[in-house]
Amino acid sequence: MCLFMLMTVRPVLNMSAQGLWCKAYGIPAKVCCTQVLFELCINLRRKAKPPLDIDETRRLLQDYLTWEIVVSTPESVIQALDIEARYKLSFWDALILHAAERSGAEILYSEDLSDGQVYGAIRVVNPLKDPATLGSHTP
Repeated sequence: MCLFMLMTVRPVLNMSAQGLWCKAYGIPAKVCCTQVLFELCINLRRKAKPPLDIDETRRLLQDYLTWEIVVSTPESVIQALDIEARYKLSFWDALILHAAERSGAEILYSEDLSDGQVYGAIRVVNPLKDPATLGSHTP
């Protein structure tokens, strides 16, 4: 199973929970994209209560250096526009969905997209809806 975890404005819960989920359910691959890292950085600095300073943010983001990072390219932007039009998503969500597709992920963990929604080969699971069943999701 491939994990593509979307982090949003709940950094304390998400940062602590992501490592526990991966260990508890034996999820071998952790994948993230540059869009998610940018969003996480901004949310940690602006929306976290209290906002984190640059050094704290840098320390938290260091954890992602061990993950596979899908880098957005000009082609990614074009593909995201197509996904945005096809599924009526925001451009930013479409860019994340495209990165998940490029990584070969089958499940996109997101609290922002609709739980259970399927976009092509990708199924969305909200890890905060019922964390106890996280490991029971199969592609």
